[in-house]
Amino acid sequence: MLSRLARLSLRKSLPLLLGLFAVVFTLLLTTLYLPRAIDRELHAWRSHTDQLLALLQNTLSDHLRHGRLAELETALSEFAGLQGIRWAMVTDPQLQVLATTRLGLVPRHLGVAAEQLKALMASGRPAWLEHAGRRYLAILPLDRKLQGNTGNGETLLVDLDFNPLLDRTRFEAWLYLGQTLVLLLLLGLLLNRLYHRLITRRLARIDRAARRFAADHDQRPRPATVEGHDEIGQLAGTFNRMMSQLHERQQALQNSERLMRELFDSSPVGMLVVSCGLCIEQANPAAAVLFGCAPADLPGSR
Repeated sequence: MLSRLARLSLRKSLPLLLGLFAVVFTLLLTTLYLPRAIDRELHAWRSHTDQLLALLQNTLSDHLRHGRLAELETALSEFAGLQGIRWAMVTDPQLQVLATTRLGLVPRHLGVAAEQLKALMASGRPAWLEHAGRRYLAILPLDRKLQGNTGNGETLLVDLDFNPLLDRTRFEAWLYLGQTLVLLLLLGLLLNRLYHRLITRRLARIDRAARRFAADHDQRPRPATVEGHDEIGQLAGTFNRMMSQLHERQQALQNSERLMRELFDSSPVGMLVVSCGLCIEQANPAAAVLFGCAPADLPGSR
């Protein structure tokens, strides 16, 4: 991965890294954060609903014990107005409706088998029956032994729908994701701009200076103008000094070669430069006079 990024320019590698980070962040949010957030929200609402149902259970039991059916209807209506509550009803063991918040609704039309519903009611224990996706039927007995009286087996049935609440949680999670991605985009643009000003543009100046110096050693090198005292500024200073030293040494070498050539050509003593194979490579005019030929005829001979 890093070797592939190293093949790209610095201006391309940073946006690519930010894009990869955004993709990883999105995957983590959708696979880890979102399911856990939905589970936490569902658990929180179930706990909250359990508390409300416990309070309603006590209230309805008291109304039934004293025969206050009007107050029973009012309590059910107020409870059904809460978020996540579709309807509520009170039935007897034979599934006869005593009070309900929706007219025409009977227990036999709830999508639950009557035998299963009667068995859950007869158990005398609260139960949550999931009968659709994120929809539950809460079954709570209302018969209480209070002051020596025993109830008649009445049961509170409540249809709970948590889908709107969970949809809101999903919406908020996706909204959070969108806002985060927008912030990452803006941050990426800002970092790319700063990255260009602080790193790539300054390195490009050093590169241009190096190319100019490599193209023509004879010209005095133009230093790479890089401001700052950080690592790149120090690199530019070191590089400028290196180019100056190389140019001075090149000039000194050329002057030494020119002086050597002048001494070689003007010497009154015949001088030859031969290779390892005793082949003449250079000869001065005095050597040509000594051999009785032109100076240009000696190189290449033995």
